[in-house]
Amino acid sequence: MIPAYGRELIALRDRGAHPDLVVICYASRFAVQRAREFAARLDAPHPLIATDDQVRFGSIGWWLLRGLGAAVLNAEGARAHVPTFSRLVADVAREAAPVLVFHDQHGGHWGSDASEFLWCQRFTAHAPDGWPAGWSDELDQGYLARLRRRAEA
Repeated sequence: MIPAYGRELIALRDRGAHPDLVVICYASRFAVQRAREFAARLDAPHPLIATDDQVRFGSIGWWLLRGLGAAVLNAEGARAHVPTFSRLVADVAREAAPVLVFHDQHGGHWGSDASEFLWCQRFTAHAPDGWPAGWSDELDQGYLARLRRRAEA
């Protein structure tokens, strides 16, 4: 299954246009409109929407991001289920690079790179045995290598 509004991105890429950055908004299924408004504040054209249920059950294929950069926005703020949001970041970072991670908490934005965000999750109660679900040392090294290749291109 592709994420909500993913067909627009596929059509864009079929026409030969490859955006530098694709925005993915994370929200509960009850907060999709809030996710769209959050993306609009950041001037994000055609944001993709990933709901917590879709991420939790791994039902979204992120292959359409291969070779592109992405920004993952947490439109849920402090209400977000952190392990599920971390899983989304890991799923997206398997395909895209760079991946920027943003939280919208109390009107402020906090941003980091996917590798940094996932590394920090290792030291929380959400990932007591190492990396968050869906991420590993090997995936992190592969992501960082893709970042280097993109920077050199």
